[in-house]
Amino acid sequence: MAISGNSIYLIVENLIRPSYWLTVLLDAIRQRSAYRRQNLVSLGAEQLDQVPASASPVLLYGATPAWIHEAVSVLSRRGIACILLNTEYPKNEENVSVISMDQPSMSECAARYFYETGRRRPAFVAFNRRSVNDRAKLAFFSESCRSFGIPFEEEDVFPFDGSLEACTDHFAERCDPYDAVICANDISALLLLKSGKLQEKKRIPQDLYVIGFGNTMLSKMAKPTLTSILLDFRQMGTLAVDNAIYLRRNPGICTQVTTLRAKIIVGGSTDGKQAGGTGMPPKPVSQTQPEYTGFYRDPATVEVFRVENLLNSLDGLGLRVLLTVLRGDKKAAALEKLYIADSTYKYRLNKIYALAGVRNKEELAQLLRRWIDADSLDEYLAQDFTQAK
Repeated sequence: MAISGNSIYLIVENLIRPSYWLTVLLDAIRQRSAYRRQNLVSLGAEQLDQVPASASPVLLYGATPAWIHEAVSVLSRRGIACILLNTEYPKNEENVSVISMDQPSMSECAARYFYETGRRRPAFVAFNRRSVNDRAKLAFFSESCRSFGIPFEEEDVFPFDGSLEACTDHFAERCDPYDAVICANDISALLLLKSGKLQEKKRIPQDLYVIGFGNTMLSKMAKPTLTSILLDFRQMGTLAVDNAIYLRRNPGICTQVTTLRAKIIVGGSTDGKQAGGTGMPPKPVSQTQPEYTGFYRDPATVEVFRVENLLNSLDGLGLRVLLTVLRGDKKAAALEKLYIADSTYKYRLNKIYALAGVRNKEELAQLLRRWIDADSLDEYLAQDFTQAK
């Protein structure tokens, strides 16, 4: 394998390759590597022994504590430094740098928001016991609630045990005492927004505020639009490349720790109410971590990522074509609205079918209507056009 001094090496744990957030992160790493004239070399988790010493520092992205520690150990034994991405690494080891999301500020954002908007009975939904990140989110959310005097106990946690739909249904059955929900991710929050069982008992946002984590495109196209905590994986990818180059050029610096602050993006699921505030200082995460679970294989997760990846693959015209499908427009009406030729319309639709994994317009409409509100998409496109001008 030919190696140059201008190569950035990236190794990703195989388990998390299907995730939307990884797609965003990898896209940012690729773009920044090209901008900085670096050759990006991606290796599988089983190829650690193929990393040359000249590749130091290597970018590592993983979710399973056991794999992270093993990867760091293998590289360290060979004298290769690494930069861990989105990871709380409990040991201050030489040549191990970290770029992580500020878990305390993410959870504190939600607790502070509920406090400042008068919500006093929150629940935590879709907590994955086996996820490093979810454990940190819950720990800091619980601590933040206590600091604001908001009641929050163990029975207010609704865990994910293999099915997101079962988890959200379980919350719907016991939702009566609650006036707010923090979901472990946007996917579970979107399921709550469309839960028929929940809608029979609670109105969102009048009776129940809902906040997710991730700020996905789908969060802007739901009805109501979803309030979400921004996880800036694009910024993380950009910093990963810049930090790797900086450490390579400054061998006297053995480690570097970068923490990305969180912010809340307000949507209709919390009535569009704004609330400010600053974060709390980070606290150490417990070193005892369990195994990871199959969150990315959950049917709801798979389908949400499928739609989310479709949305992120389309330009403005592609999104407007989607809107005509959601509206149920016939081809003649769609062509008139879009101001495009029949051949362009056919080309765009076939491209969308391939990206969405559907065979025709009926299947596409059925998929989209489960997750996207036409009026919300229309408003999103209108805002995007206004900003572009």
